Amino acid sequence: RLLAARDRHGLALAIARPPLVYGPRVRGRLRLLLRCLAGGVPMPLADATGLHSMVSAFNLAHALRRELGWAPPESRTEAIRATARWFAKAPAEWT
Repeated sequence: RLLAARDRHGLALAIARPPLVYGPRVRGRLRLLLRCLAGGVPMPLADATGLHSMVSAFNLAHALRRELGWAPPESRTEAIRATARWFAKAPAEWT
């Protein structure tokens, strides 16, 4: 479906497959691991030899924005105008 949407709308397509992502509202197995560590549950680390990568949500978002060539708006007004363009609407502005 992604390829069909890409072709239909003439868009570029890139698939990002980041490693484990951590951040302020982490969920899933990482959350369980952190809760166990905080609660003092013993971990079987003696045989843990595998390498694993993690990336912060902030750094991942920054990398994706940079890769996509997206720059943040220069002002709140520009952010509102950009959002309005996304919805194909002209923002109603006070004069």
